[in-house]
Amino acid sequence: MSLFSGKKILLLGFILVLLGAIPVTLYLLQRQQEIRSSAAPLTVVSFKPDSTLASPIQKNVGDKADMDIMMDPGKNIITVVKLYIKYDPKKLAVIQNGFVPNSAVVTALEGPTYNSGSVYALLSVIVSSSQGADPTKVIQSATKLGTISFNAIEATDAPTEISYTPQTQARSSAAGDPYTENSIKNTIPAYIKIGGVVPTPTIQPSITATPSATNQSPVCTSFALDREASGTAPLSITFTASGNDPDSTINKATFNFGDGPVQDVTQAGGIGTNNVSVQIAHTFNNSGTFNTSAVLTDDKGAVSDIATCSKTITISGGSATGGTTRPAATATPTTVVTTPQAPGPGDIILGAGAFGIAATIIGALVFLAL
Repeated sequence: MSLFSGKKILLLGFILVLLGAIPVTLYLLQRQQEIRSSAAPLTVVSFKPDSTLASPIQKNVGDKADMDIMMDPGKNIITVVKLYIKYDPKKLAVIQNGFVPNSAVVTALEGPTYNSGSVYALLSVIVSSSQGADPTKVIQSATKLGTISFNAIEATDAPTEISYTPQTQARSSAAGDPYTENSIKNTIPAYIKIGGVVPTPTIQPSITATPSATNQSPVCTSFALDREASGTAPLSITFTASGNDPDSTINKATFNFGDGPVQDVTQAGGIGTNNVSVQIAHTFNNSGTFNTSAVLTDDKGAVSDIATCSKTITISGGSATGGTTRPAATATPTTVVTTPQAPGPGDIILGAGAFGIAATIIGALVFLAL
């Protein structure tokens, strides 16, 4: 009997094909992982109506200028937006309650806070209803976040600019987008050319800037934990936010634990003075990664930078939350939404590779048995 019969040759060829498929499978899997890790900021924030330095919006002294705040997320999936808008207070003034969030899409977690020449607001996409958390409530297409209204108060030789500062940020829950990274790729300013028409007595009054132009914002100098920033649920952690205000008193410390509720502390810890050290305990009952922070507010409404006092907490065990922040059904709106992901091509390729290896082993055993 021939050592290599027709059946053995056919089976040997089949085994060689499978052996060739294994490195191809591993290569494709590596490529898929590279694609998944290449997530990038794609979100663009702008104003409507559109304007440029060469083609500005035309207004006269005393006119009202309404600007819609627009966000186009690209392929990002936005759940939280922090807005810092600046303008020239010698040319423009924000009217009373001049920033109005789009209540059908977002809710204000902090602010709006009005300073001379700037407006701040921290917005969360609405993710809760009477039935509990709704992961479909995210920004995935061009959306109006709200409207800000100005009064033109002085004529300009050149267009005056309304823009977003580098502190403006957005957080994405899309697969491959690290939640701790800013998803904003670009911000587009607006330009207004103001003519010198004398205002009539019926114009809407502008607000008196609060705090004044000389007021300095409080500074959150440290955000300490009484234990490691990771553990098994339920995990109780005591947070300590310390800071100072060079020219005012601090009357509130706001803690965001990343798993739903936001809590204000208005007493103890030096509240009411210009130096504070505020402690608060919180228990994490669910597993996941939670972005916690503290913000200090002074008696003139100025707030500290949220980026200076923040920590990432990692909890294992307990009830899984998909690795991101999500409240229970009775909690207030969360600031993180996880969009369920269907099995990706990498899972399919990995399964195909495992099948190829198993088939190769079985084929070799059959070949030796013939």
